[in-house]
Amino acid sequence: MIYKDIFNITDTLFSTLQLKYLDVAYCVEQVNSAINKIKSLRNDDQSIFFFNEAKKYNFLKRSERLSEAETLNKYKMLQFEILDNIILCQLTDRFQDLNKLKFLSLVDTSKFKSYKTAFPYEGFNCLTLIYKEIFDTDQLKNELSVIYFDEQFHNQSIQQCVKLLKVFEESGLLKEAYKLFCIVLTIPSTSVSVERNFSCLKRIKSYLRNSMTEERLSSLATISIEKDLINTLSKNDEKFYEKIIDKFALLKDRRIDLIYKT
Repeated sequence: MIYKDIFNITDTLFSTLQLKYLDVAYCVEQVNSAINKIKSLRNDDQSIFFFNEAKKYNFLKRSERLSEAETLNKYKMLQFEILDNIILCQLTDRFQDLNKLKFLSLVDTSKFKSYKTAFPYEGFNCLTLIYKEIFDTDQLKNELSVIYFDEQFHNQSIQQCVKLLKVFEESGLLKEAYKLFCIVLTIPSTSVSVERNFSCLKRIKSYLRNSMTEERLSSLATISIEKDLINTLSKNDEKFYEKIIDKFALLKDRRIDLIYKT
């Protein structure tokens, strides 16, 4: 019963976060709203409600040694443990650094029109705290103001903005803004690629290969992770694999001849 209410809250949050929002402040607001809604389930009235619903559908496994009040207290403690340790802690830990991404609002092209009259200082201050050594902040602020007034950047994708800024950057203009848009463009939206790489390492370094050196493991992992690139190179060069074998063979003297001699 309790999971049904939790899933209703988290499903709504999931749907919101899956959208292509650059308004991190809005996302933070939605996360906090979800946490508060889950916290509202942590009270005695909700515990009694869930307990009575469980009794109605015979979901309870009541011990003969415990009274109904003791059984209620037991399930209330279980409910609070689920909410505190599993749900609330996980949500809090998962999104604790979300505020650090508020600078993404600086490149939210859908809001550039409103930024002409109200500069996004909250996102800008967040950026200066995190990347203060990378940017000339005064120059960046001036360049962003120019971009916000330039309608060719309004409602464009980040990729399109980078292409436009590249032209200016090559002429020595809007360099700081170009740097900012490139940073935003390279921030991964998920951790899938990292998790996939770790899965690759598990496949390579098996129990039978446990004594493999770090250098060899790194090389094999690179080959596996970048297999698409290797396939592309092999298609463009018919002798790609032969060249690799020849280079490997010439690295040092070996007990077998890897190079065919005529």
